[in-house]
Amino acid sequence: RGDDSWDPVWDAATTVDDEGWTAELRIPFSQLRFDPGSDVWGVQFSRRIVDTREHLVFSFTPKRERGGVARYGHLVGIEGVQPGRNVEVLPYAVGRAEYLEAEPDNPFRDGTAYIGGVGVDLKYGLTSNLTLDATINPDFGQVEVDPAVVNLSAFETFFQEKRPFFVEGADIFGGGADLFYSRRIGRRPQGSLPDEAAHADRPESTTILGAAKVTGRTANGWSIGLLEAVTGREEAAYVDTLGVRGRAPVEPLTNHLVGRLRRDLRSGETVLGLKATAANRRLDTDALAGRLRSSAYAGGFDFKHEWANRAWAVDGHIAFSRIAGAPDVMVAAQRSSARYLQRVDADHLSLDSAATALAGFSGRLQIAKRAGLHWRGQASYSTTSPGYETNDLGFQRDADRHRAGL
Repeated sequence: RGDDSWDPVWDAATTVDDEGWTAELRIPFSQLRFDPGSDVWGVQFSRRIVDTREHLVFSFTPKRERGGVARYGHLVGIEGVQPGRNVEVLPYAVGRAEYLEAEPDNPFRDGTAYIGGVGVDLKYGLTSNLTLDATINPDFGQVEVDPAVVNLSAFETFFQEKRPFFVEGADIFGGGADLFYSRRIGRRPQGSLPDEAAHADRPESTTILGAAKVTGRTANGWSIGLLEAVTGREEAAYVDTLGVRGRAPVEPLTNHLVGRLRRDLRSGETVLGLKATAANRRLDTDALAGRLRSSAYAGGFDFKHEWANRAWAVDGHIAFSRIAGAPDVMVAAQRSSARYLQRVDADHLSLDSAATALAGFSGRLQIAKRAGLHWRGQASYSTTSPGYETNDLGFQRDADRHRAGL
């Protein structure tokens, strides 16, 4: 399995001479996760030459076959090496000034804004295979902004995660049902302002007070991921039509928890996995309790099995969810574009205006022939119950769907 988010401290040098292009890489053992008792390492080198459109690899896999890590070459002769403990501490302090065109009637837009912050990032190697990443008040000011999108549909636009803390090691949390979409952590505040508010200074995002995760892969095939993040309570300042100033809560203190456990068997040809997420909000005002869910839980099991030299594969998952909140919040969930439980053309659906919880399930099964000289193909079936809802920490566009495909 590849991990494009891996970003260690290492050195590289290149040169061009009469024999061509040469690269030399120096990666400290402290930056690698490995079993000290293993003297055979898998290794792969690849290079793309744009001028000639060549793709060169050290260990080649024919197009009609499937490969990956199982087909890597062997690096031998490494003995008596210990990975050591990788410790990185990165404190920061940032200040930013914004000078924009002033809005004469808006007291919150006088043309200038000064913003500052401090925080720290920590990386610590718990063992040779497990790493702890932690951050306090992280700064994502240098992260590339999302592309401009005009969305005229009733469904949410999916944006890629670009924040370093969440990108690194994200592959461990992948696979199975889409229960974890890290953009939910630190999202734009979802609360509403009073009707009398004429102008407001609303936070663009929710402050991540602190976050920590433990990720890694053991020598016997276990992949482990555990992430917890706490986002702060946010308020928006406003001025009403009479010029009176006030403040309104727009996002509660929230705890997010994600766990992932996966076991690779038969050199990765068989994979079994579990995933669970939980979001709990402190709804300390009627305004927040009447708009946001108090809790959201989801969990699932997934699997993959390959055989016949990885030419055939079957994979699937089953997941369950439960959200809870005030009756008005549950009515909004039932009426959302993902399910429309109020529609009259579906006899199997009904809207419960007194409900304080909503639960459901989702499943998928696929069998595929992924390699071969003459033919390839796949068949799949998926189902989602009307009450399935994972958007508090996952990404889901619709429910009450049955899909089959070839």
